[in-house]
Amino acid sequence: MAGRAGYFDDPAFPGCFVCWPDRPTRDGLRIFPGPVPGGAVWAAPWTPDLSVAAADGRVRPDVVWAALDCPSGIAAGEDARLPADTTALLGRMSARVAKRPLPGRPCRVVAWPVARDGRKLVAGSALLDRGGAVLATARTVWITVPRAAHQQTAGATS
Repeated sequence: MAGRAGYFDDPAFPGCFVCWPDRPTRDGLRIFPGPVPGGAVWAAPWTPDLSVAAADGRVRPDVVWAALDCPSGIAAGEDARLPADTTALLGRMSARVAKRPLPGRPCRVVAWPVARDGRKLVAGSALLDRGGAVLATARTVWITVPRAAHQQTAGATS
């Protein structure tokens, strides 16, 4: 489907619940978007684990939002070709969840850059079922910051 995004060569957020590949199975979402050939779109397969199910048997709403989050940031940052000393932090996210997926059922997460205005990156993302039906969509705004400042702040809170 897609290659691997350059983000994973030196991730700004090691340990991320959504996109860090070193998390063991069942500990995180393990969504690893990569560029889709022929366009400015990043995509990843995702099969939600039973551990993220709500009482109604569907994936919890907060987990659906999380699945839409990181891929949009990776798409925005990769498209902007951010230098190694810069990262982007989520500034705002709005989402519409039409239908939450069922654990164990394969989905696809797709993301794409929308715009750049100085330090602000805007991106979109969607969660699709196996047949391509849209389950949820999001629009995100990312703010670029010096990576050293982000790492100092992250270290102060851990």
